[in-house]
Amino acid sequence: MSKVILQLGIPPIITYTNYAYPISSFCYDKKYNNWFYSNYVNLTMIEAYDDVKLNFLSGDSFGGVKPLQYRQNTNVADIIKEIYDKLSDGWYIYTYVNYKYINCNYDFYHNILIHGIDLEEKVIYVAGYNYNKFNQYQQFTVSIEDFSLAYYDENNKNKSRVIFWKPRGEKEEFLYDDFKLQLTDYLNSKFTISEISRYYYNIDKMTTALGKLMDRLIIDGHTKNEYLYGLN
Repeated sequence: MSKVILQLGIPPIITYTNYAYPISSFCYDKKYNNWFYSNYVNLTMIEAYDDVKLNFLSGDSFGGVKPLQYRQNTNVADIIKEIYDKLSDGWYIYTYVNYKYINCNYDFYHNILIHGIDLEEKVIYVAGYNYNKFNQYQQFTVSIEDFSLAYYDENNKNKSRVIFWKPRGEKEEFLYDDFKLQLTDYLNSKFTISEISRYYYNIDKMTTALGKLMDRLIIDGHTKNEYLYGLN
C-alpha cells in the first residue's frame, strides 16, 4: 500500500496550532466530546450586538490531552520512511519545518502536522500555515521533495523533535467537578489583558467582558437583564 491518510477534523475552536493539531486528530469522533467540553471553555458575552469571546483550554497540549497516546523519536534517520511507517500504524506526526520550501517566500520555522502520505503521487498531507491563503491554518498537500528540504534545512533547530500521537479509542466521561474547578480558577486568576492584547482587537470590550463575566456569570445560557451569557 503506497497511500496512507488518517482522518483529520476541523478544530471547533480558533486557537494556537499546538492545540489545534491534537484536537483535530480526534474532534471528528463524538466519543471524545465529553473530554473536550470538560476541558475547553468558551465564554461569550453579547452586548449591543458586539460578540466577545474568551477561549481557553486547560492542560498541556502535549501529554495533557487525555484522549491521545504519545510517542517521541529524537533520532530520525529517514523522515519520509518514518512518516510512512508511523502513519501505517495509525500515528499522526508532529514536527518542525522551514515553510520557505513549502509555501512561504522567506525563512519561517514552525510546527506542522502530518496525517497522510502518497508515495505514488509523491505528496504528503499536512495541516499548518498556508501562506498562499493569507496565512490561514489549513489542510493541504506538499511534495515529498519540498517537505524533505523543509525538514532537513540546516537551520531547522527543532527537526529532532518528532512527536507521534493517536486516539486511545476510549469513550470519555464528562468531568463535572474538574470543569467547575477550572471555571473557578479561571475567574480568580491573574489579570492577563496585557499578555493577550496582541491577539484581540477590541481590548476595551474584552476588559469590560471579563469584569462582567466575573460578577454575573450564569452557566445555563439564559438571558439576565440586558446581557446574554453563553457557555459552549
